[in-house]
Amino acid sequence: MMTEQEMMWNFARSMMYWREKLDMNADDFAEYIGVSRSTIYNYESGRCMPQLYTAMLISKKLGTSLDEMLRRRVYA
Repeated sequence: MMTEQEMMWNFARSMMYWREKLDMNADDFAEYIGVSRSTIYNYESGRCMPQLYTAMLISKKLGTSLDEMLRRRVYA
């Protein structure tokens, strides 16, 4: 079973990976989902996790599932 810290890290790395795969910079993605650029950096650095609704929105916008973002290790 994964720890909360592992899931946070997986989410952070997945978010950065999929955002870059879509060729979007942090500014554009922040505007796209309606948060600040610093919020994107905090999510991608693993400093904090978005609220559930925002996490679901992020995964949908990135074209992946929230479950995959939390559980899959991405080495980008």
